[in-house]
Amino acid sequence: MPLNYYHILGIPSNASLSEIKTAYKQLAKKHHPDKNAGNINAEEQFKIINEAYQTLSNPEKKHLYDNKHYLNHKQYLNQNKQYLNQNKKILKIKPVVKQEKH
Repeated sequence: MPLNYYHILGIPSNASLSEIKTAYKQLAKKHHPDKNAGNINAEEQFKIINEAYQTLSNPEKKHLYDNKHYLNHKQYLNQNKQYLNQNKKILKIKPVVKQEKH
């Protein structure tokens, strides 16, 4: 599945531009390569944080991302539904029958 930019920035999907910017600044400061010299992981995280911010702070890019993310999620759910339908006999769980006490 593609990266969830909202999750990366730690914000809800209905976050305002101000909330997006605040979250970005905090994370960018924490993971900036100059603050984490030699830490390749921090550098990669910084790049992903930047990518998330560049997408979510631009209304056009955000709209395209949200539509694509929604369609990917919908496709994922449909694939799971198809799998469950195809394998319902295998996955079927028999109900537990309680025995009555006499």
